[in-house]
Amino acid sequence: PWQVLMFAVQTRRGRAIPVYFKIITYPIEKDSQNIFIIEAIEAFVACIGCRPKLVFDRGFACPSIIKHLAQQKHIFYIRIKGGKYVKVGSAAPGQARTVVGNDLMVTAYGLRLRLVTSEDPCNGNEPWYIITNDKHSQRETIIDRYYFRFEIEEFFKDAKWVQGLEWTRFNKI
Repeated sequence: PWQVLMFAVQTRRGRAIPVYFKIITYPIEKDSQNIFIIEAIEAFVACIGCRPKLVFDRGFACPSIIKHLAQQKHIFYIRIKGGKYVKVGSAAPGQARTVVGNDLMVTAYGLRLRLVTSEDPCNGNEPWYIITNDKHSQRETIIDRYYFRFEIEEFFKDAKWVQGLEWTRFNKI
């Protein structure tokens, strides 16, 4: 019946430090989840008094959030699916996984953004396709920033373990 939107600081030591969260309760009106996320981002930024670089997983790759982040000049890094269509120069739009090059400017979500692709992993998974408006950081730095996003996943795993909830699934309140 609810979800938590968590903001955390990357420590680069294996676990993120949660610093702010908001809870959304369901049911919700159509598209109100994106409004909730946008409002939470702005409340977080107002609370801390600066604009940190924001790293998101694929669940945040939606036009309204990306356009808002760009309009408000938030530096962001969002992983997109390999099947997401992007446009390189005057070429016809193509899927991110078919783009030649691992660091180039593309048009996506109606914006001029940078598509940074990680190395192709040997385990059969796809590389990471990271869309960003950071036009200055080195490719390796951007991949590194995304890599350390997983620290928050480790935090959640730890929190569930401490509470004895690691194998629990909630179906009802």
